[in-house]
Amino acid sequence: MALGYLYGGPALVRTAVGRETVMRSQAELSAEDVLNLTVETAGTPVNVAAVAVLDGDTLLDGAGRLRTAEIRSFVASRLPAVPRLRQTPVLPGLFGGPPRWRNVTRFRIEDHVQVAELTETGGEDALLILAARLIARPFERSQPLWRLWLVPGLPERRVGVVFLLHHVVADGMASIQMITSLLGATPQPMAAPPFRPLTPPPGDRRGHAADGLLILARSWWAPRSSLNALVGTRRRVVCLHLDLAAAKAIAHRHGGTVNDVVLALAAGGVRALLHGRGDPLAALHVTTSVAVSLRTPGMAPETGNRTGGFLVRLPIAEPGPAERLRHLAVSTAEAKRSQSVTAGNRILVALARLGVVRWLSRHQRATQVMESNMVGPPATVTMLGAPVLDVVAVGSLVGNVALSVVTLSYAGRLNITVHADAAAFPDLPVLLAGIRHDWAVLAADISS
Repeated sequence: MALGYLYGGPALVRTAVGRETVMRSQAELSAEDVLNLTVETAGTPVNVAAVAVLDGDTLLDGAGRLRTAEIRSFVASRLPAVPRLRQTPVLPGLFGGPPRWRNVTRFRIEDHVQVAELTETGGEDALLILAARLIARPFERSQPLWRLWLVPGLPERRVGVVFLLHHVVADGMASIQMITSLLGATPQPMAAPPFRPLTPPPGDRRGHAADGLLILARSWWAPRSSLNALVGTRRRVVCLHLDLAAAKAIAHRHGGTVNDVVLALAAGGVRALLHGRGDPLAALHVTTSVAVSLRTPGMAPETGNRTGGFLVRLPIAEPGPAERLRHLAVSTAEAKRSQSVTAGNRILVALARLGVVRWLSRHQRATQVMESNMVGPPATVTMLGAPVLDVVAVGSLVGNVALSVVTLSYAGRLNITVHADAAAFPDLPVLLAGIRHDWAVLAADISS
């Protein structure tokens, strides 16, 4: 399907319904939105998720049954604040006009707020096993691309929530705002974003086509890595809960940021995994794509995608956790100064017009890990009227990038979620053990 149509401005179209004719506003998809649709395959949807554990006292009746009807009514009452959740994307084709959002003519809250049963016993581990299965399910594009799964059966009358969303609807920060508006204490209207051409943000003066072409060139000359594997339908999702204050102290000790700490932990985990596989550490290049929000402070909440990114090579050949962190503190700062955060987006848009972006995503060698860091609420919040005991974010897997690391801070904790293709990473516990080992070493250093 050709995708070479990027037009500006909202559209008003006239739609016949029976004997009536109604006016319907159809906002156009941005270039980034279209990419999130065209890069996926039928078996590998570009979905993201938030997984939360709630105090279930107000959500369960005396017999421990979910108050499902009341919860659905609550969510339905919030939908007017997020109109995008009653719309579906339309890709008309070469001569059908620009891609756009269309209001669905028939919407049932029962189709989007559903109950799921745990297939494993236990708490968070069982909930994440379920989330891994749900995130790999494709959405039916004739309906809005989201689901809210209610999961009873957790210990101590707790209730799990899996909020599943296609990436075309919102990026990471917009997803957090959307969940807050839909399920939080106070609804906050989220408008559809105005049409924006894909241009560099203010201050991004190095946004040249050469940057994007360099990214493309790396796909051909970078060494092959066992980390690059086609994403399939079986997933693993695991989470590590760290102390946010300790992470900040570690970052300060080594002249970096909290995200540098996360990258260093990921590097340690990948190093342990590759060593276990017998891969030559000194000869391999392991590069992570670090997501960057292009939303400015004070920007009104809105749906859609406003992200860029830069590439950072993980120092897997460095022998110690502290050395890896100091190396990354320098290299990420340099990447922020020297790379255009929108260069990758612009080259992918051009490739989408040629119809080859999906093929490229399945054969590229430039990136082995996707990483994102989001700041969540600093104190406990409520969701569906119940206190949120913990919440984690799950990133998407695309093409042959079968490993994602997403960090979300919440109420003093730093929650690092690893999402991996199960077939490509049967040895995922080795990676997790490497991360835990490095955290113990770095944490001991600041407490000594």
